[in-house]
Amino acid sequence: MELARDFICILNEQSYNYLDSIKFYKIKILEQIKWINSPDIFGESESTRLKILINLISFSLKEKSFLVGNNLITEGEQSDSIIFIIEGKVDITIKDHEDQIQKIDSL
Repeated sequence: MELARDFICILNEQSYNYLDSIKFYKIKILEQIKWINSPDIFGESESTRLKILINLISFSLKEKSFLVGNNLITEGEQSDSIIFIIEGKVDITIKDHEDQIQKIDSL
């Protein structure tokens, strides 16, 4: 059992250290998320667990493109993802009580 755990740690360490430009960018984004770097979740003694988490998430991130005018998410819709805006602009809009669309922010 210990051998398997050591192997997974070594494999994770090596894949974490391998950085192409896309993976480097994904890890950089993930490291900016406050709760991931929170000492309450991962203390200094658990830095290996933090690296494993960041590494696993970075391999799970998928790139997706949207055409101008498409909705990323609509009110009431369930989402199973976090959206990072890498390039372009996103308008956040709402419908008022008269069903008129109002822009409240742009990212």
